[in-house]
Amino acid sequence: TLERKVKKILETKEESHGGKPFPNEVLSDEDYNRLTSFLGCFDEPTWPELWEMESSARLQPTAFQEMLMESITRNPRIQIEGVAGSGKSLLVLWETRRLIAEGKRVAVLCFNDLLAEQLQKNFKKDGLDDSQVVAASFHKLACKYVRNAKIEGVPRHEPEDPAAKTEYYKAVVASFPAAIKALREKKKKQFFDAIVIDEGQDFEN
Repeated sequence: TLERKVKKILETKEESHGGKPFPNEVLSDEDYNRLTSFLGCFDEPTWPELWEMESSARLQPTAFQEMLMESITRNPRIQIEGVAGSGKSLLVLWETRRLIAEGKRVAVLCFNDLLAEQLQKNFKKDGLDDSQVVAASFHKLACKYVRNAKIEGVPRHEPEDPAAKTEYYKAVVASFPAAIKALREKKKKQFFDAIVIDEGQDFEN
């Protein structure tokens, strides 16, 4: 948070002060508000705020991003890594639009439910519906497929108890391949032509 950042700055040791932090007095609420106003921020941004910041920062792709998008068109599978704010989520948006323009139905998957909701809202703002693109967390989409396939041994609904919920999602992930196979055999039209994954590193934690 901003409070921790300010505290860290104030506690920084300075050579010009004998290797000790400068003496500081406790800030009043008024002075604290003035400081945060001067710094122009109050706390860590939320997912919607991060998306809005990134989208507003750059509406057109850079030369490097254009090169990446060209590489994507020539490779059926590609992984892109970058630091926070480097435009990865914008690439997700641009690539999804390109795939839809080719007549493909796209699944945009992530680990975080809140991010998935924000992605879906942005696609709807662009006039795209569920027949063209579905943004969802992997686990929520897997739950839908397992329910529709009526896999035995997996509860139809997510339990309320935290411990039971953990076991439920483990069962869903384990049953996901069987659900895909069952739905394919039934020729259910629930599948996608392309999959785009945002914040893929979250799946490793």
